[in-house]
Amino acid sequence: MGGYDNFKVNFDETGKYSDLENLGYPINTNDDDLFFVLGTDGSRGYLSSRRKGGEGSYDIYEVLFSENILPLNVYQINIFDEKNKIIKNVDISLVELETKKRFGKYKSNEYNGKMIIISETNKDEITIKADGYQTFITQSVLNENKQLTFTLSKVSND
Repeated sequence: MGGYDNFKVNFDETGKYSDLENLGYPINTNDDDLFFVLGTDGSRGYLSSRRKGGEGSYDIYEVLFSENILPLNVYQINIFDEKNKIIKNVDISLVELETKKRFGKYKSNEYNGKMIIISETNKDEITIKADGYQTFITQSVLNENKQLTFTLSKVSND
């Protein structure tokens, strides 16, 4: 539609991607529309655009949807060792409890260990793996607490 547009793509649990779909108006216009981000409740999104009548070069616009296009639950995860030191190289996978479908696979930030996970449901099996530590598996009902902390035990060398 314009110099830049925002698209979406879906992928299944095998990693197969659907065809690209242009998000259309009002997300895309004939101006430069960049960096669309869907809000966590699925009812709004945000984008940067150089639309006529804006306040500057690029402005941030909010897009409201009449119905949620994909409600999401977003959680910040912190993984510590037994000495309360953050573990920086962590892999987490989520499996929905009801459907047994793998929803996500996440890797922590290698510099600070921080991680954000996104879930469509709030009932997941969480598997946490880190080299040198015992795998931690929990069935969790994620709730209003948007920050989750887990402690991993070192693998013993017995």
